[in-house]
Amino acid sequence: MEQIVLEVEKREETGKVAAKLLRQKGLIPVVLYGKKTKTFPLKIQAATFKKVLEKGGVHKIFNLKVSTDHSSEEKTCVIQEIQKDPFGKIILHVDFHEISMQDKIKSKIPLELTGTSPGIKEGGIVDHVLWEVEVESLPLNLPEKILIDISTLTINQSLHVRDIKPLEGVEILNDPEEVLVVIHPPRTEEAPAAAEATLAVQPAAPTQPEVISKGKKEEEETPEEKPKK
Repeated sequence: MEQIVLEVEKREETGKVAAKLLRQKGLIPVVLYGKKTKTFPLKIQAATFKKVLEKGGVHKIFNLKVSTDHSSEEKTCVIQEIQKDPFGKIILHVDFHEISMQDKIKSKIPLELTGTSPGIKEGGIVDHVLWEVEVESLPLNLPEKILIDISTLTINQSLHVRDIKPLEGVEILNDPEEVLVVIHPPRTEEAPAAAEATLAVQPAAPTQPEVISKGKKEEEETPEEKPKK
């Protein structure tokens, strides 16, 4: 798997107010931690990190160049979590997890469909059910993506996790019976048309007399939910 070099700086400021001020300056608060690494706060340029994500960096290995006032060191890590605002547009915080190249790690790998299904040519509809799988392997054995060939699928056929070709040094942790992709039959308008015809011959329901209720219902006040952090 490709390794990405990323420059980050140590930050002294912590807390909600400090994090908000960092984001206003175009920076993202970051935390790095690991089994053999004490947790310490970092910061990174938001524009730089967004470019990395656009290139599929969320599934890659990072060599973080951590700069302090007097020195610089490198940390090999992966992205553990990316926190975003409720609309999913603004990155609020990033967690990096330091890893050892000699120890196996778990990671989620994206699935990409390849080939042209004969079922599509017959009017079938592709339903891409599972978009990623969880695997365990040494960091250097992690694939950037797994290709799923659908060139043999006809209508009503599907592929499952068990159908993924074995990858050397990589163990897939998902249930083997999970569906990856299925080819559905083409949609038809016959069923809705039949339903409309049935409704047309049914007699109209008798009109009920209007009931006027007296009094006023009390509305329960619901406390405003606090936005999730």
